[in-house]
Amino acid sequence: MSSTPSPESLPQQPSRRRLMIKLGAGAAPVALTLASRPVFAAGQCNSTSAWGSAILRNGVASVQARAAAARLDNPVWSLSQLVNDTVGMGVGGGAQPWAYIFGQRYTSASTGSQTPNAYAQATLKVSDLFPGGISGYTGSPATVHGWLQAHTSTSNFVSCLLVARLNALYAGNAAAQCLGNGQSTDVLGAMATGSFRPANGSGNPWTASDILQYLRDNNYVVA
Repeated sequence: MSSTPSPESLPQQPSRRRLMIKLGAGAAPVALTLASRPVFAAGQCNSTSAWGSAILRNGVASVQARAAAARLDNPVWSLSQLVNDTVGMGVGGGAQPWAYIFGQRYTSASTGSQTPNAYAQATLKVSDLFPGGISGYTGSPATVHGWLQAHTSTSNFVSCLLVARLNALYAGNAAAQCLGNGQSTDVLGAMATGSFRPANGSGNPWTASDILQYLRDNNYVVA
């Protein structure tokens, strides 16, 4: 597999709300109440332009409410799960994240004495995911896993971009399509510069703080 990621284009997942309601009028409210985050339905996610207009540019209350309700609710790997290589329920086919990444990216590699997980951790570089670089990235540690181990806060810009990229490429959910909604370019690659303007966006470009807010508030990056 090429080391240069393509713009995200994974398919949407079916609506959980629709599936739950099919269980019956009595079961649906209980199932929906148990969800820890707003239910994500196919076609309901915040493009960068929609989020910018609603939240970052102080849209009217009804528009803000719709944006808050449309956050991604498909499972993603958390920063902690990627650091500790622990399974995320409903993501990556139930495999440990680095074993899954190995299976997607390095299936023909000879790992020697390393486990597939360790091989992927030692091989996947920040520059593989972001050939154009990331604002604030110092170049060391060179590997994605090494950087995440050394910077375990979702306040770290580089860590957030890496987590979002791994989820968009390998989590197997709607994160990629949501990030690419309305964009013809690599959205995360553009965000990595620390200054981003959504498609058809108006006003000042997003700052690094705005980008972090979008990624965290829309559940592309969780601690």
